[in-house]
Formats: sequence, structure tokens, C-alpha cells
Amino acid sequence: MSTMMIQQVTNATTAVGNGFTSFKTMPFAERFNRLQIPATALTVRTHPLTDTVADAVNQFFLDTWPFPGEKERKKFIGADFPRFVCYYFPNALEDRLRLVCEVVTHLFIVDDIIEAMSLKDGRAFNDKLIALARGDVLPNRNSPPEWIMYDVWQGMRKCDKELADAMLQPCFDFMNSQTDPRRLTKMNLEQYLEYRLDDVGKEFLSALICFTQSIHLTKEEWALVDPVDKNSARHISVINDIWSYDKELRAAATLKQEGSTMLNAVDILADEASMPAESAKRVLYQLCREWEIVHETLVAEILDKHDSRQLRAYFKETEYQMSGNECWSRLTLRYSQIH
Repeated sequence: MSTMMIQQVTNATTAVGNGFTSFKTMPFAERFNRLQIPATALTVRTHPLTDTVADAVNQFFLDTWPFPGEKERKKFIGADFPRFVCYYFPNALEDRLRLVCEVVTHLFIVDDIIEAMSLKDGRAFNDKLIALARGDVLPNRNSPPEWIMYDVWQGMRKCDKELADAMLQPCFDFMNSQTDPRRLTKMNLEQYLEYRLDDVGKEFLSALICFTQSIHLTKEEWALVDPVDKNSARHISVINDIWSYDKELRAAATLKQEGSTMLNAVDILADEASMPAESAKRVLYQLCREWEIVHETLVAEILDKHDSRQLRAYFKETEYQMSGNECWSRLTLRYSQIH
């Protein structure tokens, strides 16, 4: 694990207490330490404009989004969604970073709204937003969910129409995964990881790599990067599951809607291997470190056959997505504040 990541996590947590009664009641820092997280060789970076852009985007949503109350506003700030983008895309072109921060932040907020809906209602809500993103209909200017969706996609098309349009369908697939009927079915770990290729939005994240850096891959190059994308999607999905497990567990118990149905690799492995959730987290963490080795191997093999500046930039950003996802997942109050 990089020195930067260690320092950030250390700063974000409190001192470990001496007493221990249950993983469910111990302070977050102590839970973190007991995960016994294996070291990573991945590099963590964040965009040079992180603080400036993150503050501006957070303030934009505080000024425009109809949060129910002060508690929800503080929860939003604690999640720090724009910083998620700055970890994922540290090399983003300056004129594109804020646009991507806005679209991703909007998707995170909408995801929480849909979590409290039935699958049918969530699908209808998404369908309206999808039409707005395409530019098929005009937004209701009194509805922030509508006009923000419309305006940010218009802005991305104005910036780079070709790459913005290439993001549309991957974005819609990601949005619709939250209302996928498969969420209500029992899956084994293999089936779940296949499902998560859509749910984690890897095709959307891949398209965002290209948009943020103006990378244009050929059809042949997209075929080459496919195994790297799938491997990194597994890593991103499982790291996210490890850190979001307790939040999802609480949502499933309190919201009692189809959108909040518990579907998490920790839960699946714990059930399949007959082990406690904390043990499953440690096993899954080691699995993620193995996927990091697979990533390095796949990249080396591909570049040995077909080396290009575009591919190297794409693969490096894929690495930053994996390391950035882990760093943000550890630090965001979206996951840790429930402890």
C-alpha cells in the first residue's frame, strides 16, 4: 500500500480502542485494522485541481439540490462524490473534470433515491432521466434532477460530442442495473461478479477514461483492453462491497424496498464458505490483491503485442481507477459514518 494512501487513511480514522466486544460495535478505525488489509503495489494519485473542483461541485449541489434537511446535506458533504472522480481520473483534462464530477455526483444521488423505490418505480424514474441525457426532451427547470441531468450532458457534448455520445449507452446500462430484476435472485459468487460488470458501470468508467483524456481507441484496441476492463471491474466491485457492506446491510434492514435488496460479495462468500462477514472481507481483500497481479500481467502481455501511447494512457488510468476506488471507499463518510 502506498505511503500516500496509508497517511490518508490514518488521518481519516481515530485511535484504536483497547476494548473489543463485537465487530458490529467497535469504532471504525478498529474495524479497519482488524481487516488485516494486505499491501498493494498500485499507485494512488489525485487530480491537481481536486480541492478546487470538489469544493465547487459540492457547493453547486448544495445550492441547487432539494435535500430534505441539514442532516442530508451533511451526509452529502461527507460522501464527497467529486473527490471520487478526482481519484479515478487524476489525469483528466481541466475543461472536462468538472463536467464528469457533476454527472457522477448526480448519478450517486439518484442511486440513493432509487434505493428507496420499488424496481418498477426506479425504472420509470431512470427512463425519464435517460431521455433528458439524450436530449430527446426538455427538462422541467423547477426539477433539479431533470435540469442537472440535461445540462451536464449538453455540456459534455459541447466539449466533445463524439466521446460524450459514446458514453450514453454505458451510462444508461449502469443506471438500469440498479433496477435489474436479477437483484432479487440468489447468485453464487461467479454469477454475481458477472452481474456486477454492469452494476459497477465498468463500460461507463471505461468511456469516462476516454472522455476525460480525449483518448480514441480503435475497434481492435477495444477488443484488446476487454480482459483488463473485466479484471479491474472485479477489483472495483469487490473493494466497494467490502467497504459498503455495513451501509448496505443497514439499508436492507431499514428501507425494505426492492432497490435496497442486499446483494454483496461479502454476504455471498460468507454464505457459501460458512464464515463470518469479517472473515469474508479478509478473504476478498486478498483476492483483490491477486487481481492486481493479473492486471499487471495482462497489461504487459497486451503491450508486448500492440504498444501505443493511447493504450498505455488507458491502462494507467485503469490502475488509478482501482487504487482510487479503494482510497475513496476507505475515506468516504458514505460508508464509515454508520459506525
